[in-house]
Amino acid sequence: MRWPLVAVLQLASSGAPLAAQNAAPDVAMASDLAAAAQQAVFVRVDAGRAARYVGETANVRVTIGFDRAFFAKHGAPLFQRDLDLPVQLAARWLDGADDCLRSQDREPPPSTAMLRLVVNDRVVSVPIVGDETVAARTFAIVTFERRFVLPRPGSVALSVPTLRFAVTTAFREDFVNGRTPTDRLDCEVRATFAGEPSPWSVRPLPTEGRPTSFAGAVGTFTIAATSLATAVKVGQSFEVDVQIRGDGDLRALASPPLRLPGFHTLGVLDRGGDGVRTFRCELQAETVDVSAVPPIELVTFDPLRARFEVVATSPLPLVVRPAATPDSRPESVHVPPLTAAVVLEDIAAGNALPRDSVRPGNGAVLAMLVVPWFLITAAALVARRRSRAQPLPRDPGALVAAFALAADRRDPDLLQHFERYLEARLRCGVLTSTPDELLQHLQRCSIDGDLAYRAQKLRSSLVAARYAGLSESLAVIAAQVVLDLERGFADQGERR
Repeated sequence: MRWPLVAVLQLASSGAPLAAQNAAPDVAMASDLAAAAQQAVFVRVDAGRAARYVGETANVRVTIGFDRAFFAKHGAPLFQRDLDLPVQLAARWLDGADDCLRSQDREPPPSTAMLRLVVNDRVVSVPIVGDETVAARTFAIVTFERRFVLPRPGSVALSVPTLRFAVTTAFREDFVNGRTPTDRLDCEVRATFAGEPSPWSVRPLPTEGRPTSFAGAVGTFTIAATSLATAVKVGQSFEVDVQIRGDGDLRALASPPLRLPGFHTLGVLDRGGDGVRTFRCELQAETVDVSAVPPIELVTFDPLRARFEVVATSPLPLVVRPAATPDSRPESVHVPPLTAAVVLEDIAAGNALPRDSVRPGNGAVLAMLVVPWFLITAAALVARRRSRAQPLPRDPGALVAAFALAADRRDPDLLQHFERYLEARLRCGVLTSTPDELLQHLQRCSIDGDLAYRAQKLRSSLVAARYAGLSESLAVIAAQVVLDLERGFADQGERR
């Protein structure tokens, strides 16, 4: 059952003006103006169903109809600020209260025409939805919604909203103030609720039949999952995006429980979203005995049907292959020569010279010190201008510069930079997530066992940092490990 509010236009003091500006209007003329104002504006408020549940999202729709011609001729400003519709709608609960918390409102389409008016103490823009004919009179209609979450059981009594506006019999042109009303009559629209005094009766959620995995999703929801991965190896990680839509409070939703046989959950990132809640889940296949990512379930409570329900994603087909065996070989272990910017990144005075070489002169030393910093700075400026959405370069030297810049910024996706760097150095295509396989690749490239172990541990730490956050100390350690790896690959290149 819907309870619209009937707008009753009345003067505050027995038909007399609330305030007068400049000369007081003639009594007969003020009476005529008040009678005309009664027919020039109306307000409706739709609070929806009376029976509600704790955690439910309640929508309130406010509709204001006004006669454009009347307000253009007689509408007087309420405030010094210029408004498209000089009215003020006052009801404190429209901004939220203890028993009805303000939720995220739905935004109108960008192309919608908007009018500015005042709600409580704030100027807001509300969409024009068209015209409506009432008693052979055409009104322009503006409407907006407020969404509230009901946090506790009980009766929610909303105060009576009022709409204030001012009218005048005529205007005069003032040299300083421009178009100024010659008199002013303040009017007020008060609304009364039809039916019971309290529009909402909030009940607690039932305990009977409540699943243990219910996490507070109250409303009607849909859930879907997508993934770019179609084939992985055992132990290789991949990402699945879970998107939840519905009429409930999306901001309060927690990630659905991920109990997926055959898969291990590395972590979940909350991607937020406008009108949708997206969770990015990083999974790892544990066995070849699976052919799809199982459905991901979300337990909800439907307040219209007063029952718990389960919505689920469709299975995502996936081919899982065995992990690489110790006897497997990478595609290539050839290492390209290092650029000057990489070789001189971390020069120490006693260790800067290659084996069996002659110490260069002062001019050459100066060039060796200045040129690398110039190249690194130029690479950093270029990387800063590029969008993060662009693919990373494949040149190892450029990847080192990009990694250093990302570490300095404490980029939460530093793992991606590290993996692209390893793939370029190892020439192994897409790097799998199996720790043993990474060790095997590094050891075949003659990387010292301790350094290979540090690289493996760094990779695991960067995976965890995607969910727990990248600390400053981890960023420093990561930059040092990459420099040590570069020295290791440089030594290998000299031996070749």
